Amino acid sequence: MTTVTTGTGARGQARARKPSASRRVLKAWGFMSPAMALLLSMTVVPTLYLVYYAFRHEDLLGPNSHWVGFDNFRRVLTDANIGWDAFTTLQFVVLAVVIEVLLGLGLALMLSRKLAETNLITAMFILPLGVAPVVSALVSACCWTRPMAGSITTCRPGGSSTSRSTGSASRFTPGSR
Repeated sequence: MTTVTTGTGARGQARARKPSASRRVLKAWGFMSPAMALLLSMTVVPTLYLVYYAFRHEDLLGPNSHWVGFDNFRRVLTDANIGWDAFTTLQFVVLAVVIEVLLGLGLALMLSRKLAETNLITAMFILPLGVAPVVSALVSACCWTRPMAGSITTCRPGGSSTSRSTGSASRFTPGSR
């Protein structure tokens, strides 16, 4: 009698093939690519923006903005106060970093102990992280829904710019539309 091997394991299950190394690397890059694209857009675009405006003179109060080339760099490098300005900036950076590191280390050491107040103190440190999204949502809702508030409602089509001039806008109350 002859037996035929069908490529199954000892229990009759099909053997799973391991994906090749190149397929695993390609899959990993596929998973990382959205995050990498976002990270690159958040770093490369502002850097290009900065380089572009480094060669321009920008007048924020009028239309006198124009291309100046290397004049901005020449003016900074020939300034008599550049040494003092750099020293002041270095002092600020060193002082700020030392204070932040010492405060962070002290707080971390304080929170690493198992005390009864640790949970309360941890909550007090984490609470501000949730405040910013809530405030942002409330301000956004106010700008979009209040008839007399913000430039969003007065500039959008069908906004309350006509009711502002006639004074017929109703007062906003929570829960009313």
